[in-house]
Amino acid sequence: MGILKEALELMGNTTSVNKVTNQPYPAYKNFVSGKHELFPIPLSELQSNPILEGKNNPQYN
Repeated sequence: MGILKEALELMGNTTSVNKVTNQPYPAYKNFVSGKHELFPIPLSELQSNPILEGKNNPQYN
């Protein structure tokens, strides 16, 4: 949907993960567009689908 960065920033600016120290949700601080939107293809799918040639999503680490 292309809104992950904006959603994480909104959540990070309006929520508190640690109620004692009032720390915000930290995920938005390290977000990298083009990298963190990718998910891995499960190993069982890679192994059972020869079209994938054993390759995962490009740039997925």
